[in-house]
Amino acid sequence: MCAGQQMEIDGSFQLQDIVDAISQHDELLKLDLSVTVADPLQQDCPLIACSNGFTELTGYAVGEIVGRNCRFLLDGVPDQFIDHDTRLRCRHYVSTTKGYPGDPTPDETITEYLKAQPWMTTRPGEVICVQTNATKTGELFKNMFYMKQVELNERPFILGLQAKLPEAWQDTVDQARLTAFCHQAFVRLGSNMRAVEEVLSRHFWYSASARRQDAPKTLMPSFALQAGVGLAVLRGAAIARDLAAKEGDFGDASAKWSRRQVSDTSTATTNGIDDADVDESSWARNTTQSSVGSGRQPRVAPAALHEGFDAASVQPWSADLFETLGKIEDANRNHGSVCLMKTIPEGRLVAVKRMPNAWIQDSHRGFEEWHPHETEQPWSDIGCNCFLNSVGYPYCMQFLGVFRDSQTTSVVTEFANGGDLFQWAAELKEQPGPEREARVKPLVRQIMHGVQCLHNMSIVHGDLSMENVLLSSREDSGSTRARLIDFGAATTERFVSKRATGKPSYQAPEMFGDECIRDGFLSDAFSVGVVLYAMCLMDYPWLSTSGADKCFEYVKAKGLAAFLKKRKLLTSKQSMSEVISPELRVLLVGLLEFDPSKRLTLGEDAFGSDRRSVWDERWMQ
Repeated sequence: MCAGQQMEIDGSFQLQDIVDAISQHDELLKLDLSVTVADPLQQDCPLIACSNGFTELTGYAVGEIVGRNCRFLLDGVPDQFIDHDTRLRCRHYVSTTKGYPGDPTPDETITEYLKAQPWMTTRPGEVICVQTNATKTGELFKNMFYMKQVELNERPFILGLQAKLPEAWQDTVDQARLTAFCHQAFVRLGSNMRAVEEVLSRHFWYSASARRQDAPKTLMPSFALQAGVGLAVLRGAAIARDLAAKEGDFGDASAKWSRRQVSDTSTATTNGIDDADVDESSWARNTTQSSVGSGRQPRVAPAALHEGFDAASVQPWSADLFETLGKIEDANRNHGSVCLMKTIPEGRLVAVKRMPNAWIQDSHRGFEEWHPHETEQPWSDIGCNCFLNSVGYPYCMQFLGVFRDSQTTSVVTEFANGGDLFQWAAELKEQPGPEREARVKPLVRQIMHGVQCLHNMSIVHGDLSMENVLLSSREDSGSTRARLIDFGAATTERFVSKRATGKPSYQAPEMFGDECIRDGFLSDAFSVGVVLYAMCLMDYPWLSTSGADKCFEYVKAKGLAAFLKKRKLLTSKQSMSEVISPELRVLLVGLLEFDPSKRLTLGEDAFGSDRRSVWDERWMQ
């Protein structure tokens, strides 16, 4: 028997095991949402499983679906209603899936054609399309479907999620209504994908390209560009970055820090990322306990962070103050949105978070009375940002004010023209390995130093993630500054009761342990470890630390080092341990230690010199 035949047999057994597991653990099959699982390693990429929601959407029974390519949904659709560009796009997507048995080199004519289309996929492994489909009874409907390449127990599959667009789509000429329809479908698909991933991660080693963990939010803005359906509301971030890059708008505080002159030997810049450690270290020495001996008082945040802002200083909102340029994103946790605006008459770009008065109330006290169990504290976010501005903290956005009209409260800050860390990492061309590590290291040093300084001012962030790090870039110097945002879960209580904050992949395991009290500094350090992992590998080590996530349970039983040796990269057959440097592996193991007493610190004054910190690790040198 040749090696190829053996691999085919082994693959068949593995596929059957996975199909059996899906059938036995029928959480996926019972989902009301419409989801399918296709096998790209079989000829014609047939569906191997589907949910109840898919049978209800199409009218076909499971037995009529499994074993067929999803193109059967085009049966009965008149040719004039079929989007042939979308068909071509889907064929190209499947043919470039890892391990696909067809021609591994796509036709160059097709490839060049696809590159010229506005909906061409910009993120590997994911695609969103709209196509006219037909139910079993012949009823036509517009289907927005989202395909994502995943691995279950390290075998590639394609997840498909479908959202039926309203019948009004066909007759809609109103761009605003069309945008609203598409926006709602995108949000629904994003929420459904989270639900599917949670189910699969409980039963398989689940691996896929990293997704944003804003909870809940829209899909990535780049998806809107891929779909080609006029989602202007989701293009705000990209447009804003272009505008801001041209104007070089940093805001007064950040410009002050960027313009500061230091000697050639005190500042290092790597790959266009500002790594001016001496500059920030000088600031840190003036704000921590080490400065007391020289007569300077340590700067410690107010015990109640909301007190950093005087609610009486809220200003009246006026349309004469700001010109709206577009929406950047939804701020669903605050029941509002973030918009890009320009100040009048200065023409300065700003980010404006707009929240209903009924939600935010008129003060922190009022908010707590109406929302006693809410973990997202908007007035604490505002107060913390104000305090950090007042002490010249270089790793936050400049706060410009709070404005209010009869319906809405608007929080205005400087605009980060470099987007967020998630997008920055997703767009890196370097694959996991030494070159990528060299690109991310300067930003990692900034983030770690920024969190260290927060802790030295007695502030626990509580929600560190790639989504909560923004980037400000300067065209003149090519430098980039990391900015920590979203202090709504922050506290000045280092030792906090067992209260889970943050996003599922980033939450420290002690948040769900038996201990009643946890060290917030060490929980933040764990989150920083997940940020580092995701930046270097563009994957999460696990989807959640709170439930029965198979990857998390493996690390818990055998350790992260063993996991890195076993876990394969999405883009190759190599393990993560084979690709990353030994120094990075040691740093990750130290930061993602499940036992907080053994975890690396970020070098906070509170730990003294006896406890090993990230700054002692070779990768950080």
